[in-house]
Amino acid sequence: MALQRLFYQLQSSAEAVGTHELTRSFGWETRHIFEQQDVQELNRKLMESLEEKMKGTEAENSLAKMFVGKTKTYVECINVDYTSSRVEDFWDIQLNVRNFKNLDESFKDYIAVETLDGENKYFAEGHGLQDARKGVIFESFPEILHLHLKRFEYDINRDCMMKVR
Repeated sequence: MALQRLFYQLQSSAEAVGTHELTRSFGWETRHIFEQQDVQELNRKLMESLEEKMKGTEAENSLAKMFVGKTKTYVECINVDYTSSRVEDFWDIQLNVRNFKNLDESFKDYIAVETLDGENKYFAEGHGLQDARKGVIFESFPEILHLHLKRFEYDINRDCMMKVR
């Protein structure tokens, strides 16, 4: 209801519209006003809240049908016959933007296969530490794909989050 009222006010009011009622409906209190809340977090809270409200109605699971895709994360040993994989749902994809010219390069980075070797070997059940390849495969995409461009990184020297330029 808070979201409906906010959209109505945005359409019908010539004045600035407050979001206090909406943020309270997410469980955010006054002290949260001074904390950075990113769009990805707001979107997740909104989706969770809408899903909860739609349980037991005709609209149940309609958001998942529109916004959820599936990825398969895998680890495949190089020298022994051992593979481990897990399929998971995703509501959004977090893409690195530093040093990439466009989304195509960011997606290639996301699915790039990582080699686990040296001090970073993979422990394969029954085979011990092994050289392996680790990667992600998209099993399915949602009708509507949310991308989160990771525009902030932790700067160890400054001990804070810094915007990627």
